[in-house]
Amino acid sequence: MYFVITMRQGVLLGFLFLLKFDGCLTEETLTEDYTESDYIDNSIDLIPTYVSPTERFLQKLSNPFWSINRTDKEARNIIERFILGLPRPIQNLLLPVERSAKQGFGDILNRFKDNIHAIYPGTLWCGAGSVAKNEEDIGIFKYTDYCCRDHDNCSNNINAGDEKYSLKNNGIFTRSFCDCDETFYKCLKNANSLISQKIGTTYFNLLRPQCFRYDYPITRCNKYARNRLYDNKCIEYDLDLNQNKTWQWFDNPNF
Repeated sequence: MYFVITMRQGVLLGFLFLLKFDGCLTEETLTEDYTESDYIDNSIDLIPTYVSPTERFLQKLSNPFWSINRTDKEARNIIERFILGLPRPIQNLLLPVERSAKQGFGDILNRFKDNIHAIYPGTLWCGAGSVAKNEEDIGIFKYTDYCCRDHDNCSNNINAGDEKYSLKNNGIFTRSFCDCDETFYKCLKNANSLISQKIGTTYFNLLRPQCFRYDYPITRCNKYARNRLYDNKCIEYDLDLNQNKTWQWFDNPNF
């Protein structure tokens, strides 16, 4: 519980600092009787997913125009002060590499982006992609690694920048079918280790991606998670059972 509270405070402080300092930060399977090839939708407007403050900042870093009118020192300070607002496990992952950059902002950005794709120590599957040699190659924290491997192999995803079912993934990492995220959540809880707690908190609380599923239309949120100071997650939806089902974004619970 202490780690989760510290993380929430850290992320909030980091994001509020950026707003002030920068000025403008601004599945397992589908249902048996339904496949992607059967899907026809006449909607014109794509529905974007929620993008967390952390992900928005990382998006900003990937924009080459962000560094215009900034010296390398200013850029380094912004990055480092943001990282210091993150939970300690994320700081440990990012700060040593950021501080070792000596060739200017471009080098910092490249190293920073490389570390976003890092694998958690002791696992082969827990990160962006994997370093496993094959499906049976598992790290020291095997139960946690099983969770990440199975989530990586989710059969229904929307990759970053892609669209599907009239849903737009405007984030910088993959969004998954809700059954896959739910299985991932339960698996990490059952693994019940320090590393599974860190991964669950990072994914569900810090990055906090929405998932998507085929369900009755959402009319409103009946209940919000009240343990956040802003951007509360919806934990109970009111659905219109008189309408046809459609593909929609849903919030994942906090870990």
